[in-house]
Formats: sequence, structure tokens, C-alpha cells
Amino acid sequence: MSNILSWILVICAGINSTIGNYFLKKSQQNFDSFLSSLLSTDFFIGCMFYAFNVILFAYSLNELDVSKAYPVLASISFITLMFMSFLLLDEAISLFKVVGLALIIMGIILISR
Repeated sequence: MSNILSWILVICAGINSTIGNYFLKKSQQNFDSFLSSLLSTDFFIGCMFYAFNVILFAYSLNELDVSKAYPVLASISFITLMFMSFLLLDEAISLFKVVGLALIIMGIILISR
């Protein structure tokens, strides 16, 4: 497997993590009890995206250092989750969130060097 393919897998894993988070949030919105939400289709779908995320990430680690790959995975998840939650869950994007996200990304860049 090439190094470029490994980085593509990390990006896909980050996107899968975001989709998994979306479905987990969605699974909690329409149920009276936590237990009933665990049996929902949305919860199952969220878990499946998380499982796929883990598989993609684990496979990418054949070629990549975990100390570099994981910060990239995390930053992709942070970025895509903020925009997905804004677009699909009507969550607000404040200046504080944008600044916080920028600081997190700058920290991840520094850590991964």
C-alpha cells in the first residue's frame, strides 16, 4: 500500500467518525429512554460507521506513524463535525468555536511534526 493511499484512508476514517457521531446524536433525539435509543437503527448505523472508522485507521497504520496519523484523523473529525452539526443538526457555530477549532488544529500540526 502506498503512503498516499494510507493518508486517504485516514481522511476517510475521519469522515466516518463524523458520520458515526451524527447518527449517535440522532439516535438520542427521538427516544424517551437511553436504553430504547441503544436499540434504534440510528444507533446501530452510528456504531457501524465507528467500526469502519477503526478498520480504515488500523489499516492505514501499516504505513504511517500513529503519532502523525491520529492527529490528522482528529482534526478532520473536528472540522467535519462542526460543519455537519451546523448543517444537519442546526447547532450554532460561534466565534469561540471557530477560534477553538483553529487553536486545536494549530496544536495538532505542532504535535505531529
